[in-house]
Amino acid sequence: MKMTWKSGLVVAGLAAGLLAGCGAEDKAVTRTPEQIAADKAAEERAAAEKAAAEKAAAEKAAAEKFAAEQAALDKLVTDPVTLTVTAPAGTSVSYVAESASTQDIDMGGMAFSVVSKTKAEVTMTITAVDDAGVRAVAVKFDRVSGSMESAMMGGTISYDTGDPAGNADPMGMGIDKVLSALGGETVTANMDAKGNVSDISGIQAIVDGATAGNPMLAQFVSAADMTETVRGFFSKLPDEPVATGGTWNHDLNMKPRPGMSLDIASVMTAGAIDGRTASYTAVTKITAGEGTAEGTSIDESASQGEGKISRADGLLVETSGENVMKVTMPNPQMPGSSMSVAVKSTSSVKRVEATADDAADSAGDDSGE
Repeated sequence: MKMTWKSGLVVAGLAAGLLAGCGAEDKAVTRTPEQIAADKAAEERAAAEKAAAEKAAAEKAAAEKFAAEQAALDKLVTDPVTLTVTAPAGTSVSYVAESASTQDIDMGGMAFSVVSKTKAEVTMTITAVDDAGVRAVAVKFDRVSGSMESAMMGGTISYDTGDPAGNADPMGMGIDKVLSALGGETVTANMDAKGNVSDISGIQAIVDGATAGNPMLAQFVSAADMTETVRGFFSKLPDEPVATGGTWNHDLNMKPRPGMSLDIASVMTAGAIDGRTASYTAVTKITAGEGTAEGTSIDESASQGEGKISRADGLLVETSGENVMKVTMPNPQMPGSSMSVAVKSTSSVKRVEATADDAADSAGDDSGE
């Protein structure tokens, strides 16, 4: 076929176009390694910026949610609430209990004072819960420390089960060991859903072990005193729903010494209640109970305190109180005469909340590291 000059131009134009297109295509897809790396870096930066923005948004939302939840918990509750122990088996809480007292004793003209301070670090663990909601509780006294000062005992007796090398007993009778007998020991008890405590066991064995071989040491320790120490880590809850201003009673009997029976009647009044805790105040009256020996009387008694209950688990958060009491009783050193004991005391129990470091240490212990 004969090609005209026009057709030749067309063919030439097509060829040139095809060649130009191929060149453009090659130019578009051909990138240097530096360009590829730069593009990848840009994509990674964009992805990182997007992830950071999403994280910041999530953190902001979580913070706002937490703040709202905290605000709701801080809001005071005016309607009656039901306070119940709900802590499940395996719950373990730590407490620090401290007390201080001054006893002014007059034994028929021979007057002296005894000044005491004690501190106990305790771990309370719920070991089981039965179908009726009664909880088996183990109370371990991790560390007990304190002092007792009196001229009648040669000075100051000091003790610390966490550092026994520093113990002091001027009379050399082992009084320091008796006063710290609870240190390292575990006492068990039952607690119902309303905080009523029963079946406290293990105490008499501790007392017997501490006083073995020296009956005179029994005057410095008693099962009744130790029992009340254990009771101090529990709180009686109201049987019915309660609002601020509502009241409930807590009555019990204590026999601190042979021939002495104390009826302890407390009136509890609900204070501020929010989503976290229910606070209360307590006014207590102590009178001589049935079985009190002739010649023994409670001449003065005034006790008041306050505390908080956790609404999350129904367990004690903190409590503190002051007590004044004066007792007249027969003088064991001078038959036929009497002696008086005037006591002023303060006490407190505070729950120790676990920290993030504590949780990390616990996790490390569990892993065997």
